[in-house]
Amino acid sequence: MIFRLLFNKKVKEFEALKNKYLKKTYSLEKKKKALESDLKFERNRFKRISFLLNDRVHPNSKSFIEKTKKGVNILTAIKAGECEIEIFNIDNIEYNLNRELVLWAIKREGEYFIKDIQGGNSNGHGEVAMNHLFKIAKNNNINKITGELSSNDYDHKDRLIAFYSKMGFEVNYFSDNNGSIQKILS
Repeated sequence: MIFRLLFNKKVKEFEALKNKYLKKTYSLEKKKKALESDLKFERNRFKRISFLLNDRVHPNSKSFIEKTKKGVNILTAIKAGECEIEIFNIDNIEYNLNRELVLWAIKREGEYFIKDIQGGNSNGHGEVAMNHLFKIAKNNNINKITGELSSNDYDHKDRLIAFYSKMGFEVNYFSDNNGSIQKILS
């Protein structure tokens, strides 16, 4: 009788121990699957970056891996000799050539003139590109950046005005749906 009580007690202890280790094993398997998924994502992101650097970005470009203020991981490519700043999302691991944003500017008479900005989706890409333009201007001892707003921009003029104002530009919008921007760098 005592033997049976002791035996049953030990069986219950072993069952509890078994259940504890099964729970721990399940938890570790769950963590392993999550880590495998993260590793797969990082490998694909590495492939995306390699693809962009080898097949998409101009060979003379300076490239940076950065994060926008909104937490989006990006590859920024700045073409040497020109002021073309391209932004690629590297969290999107598809092998496409599409960039999220491109900013073109030209150096003229002591200023950089923004010819065009294409793309952008309110994820901080424009802010990153503009900050690079500011650095380029400062490195070239240029303290003025200008641009024009055209009637082509009318359908999203409020977004443009908000963006340029946030970036410290003086924005003049005219009644004929055209306008100008200017920033003096300090």
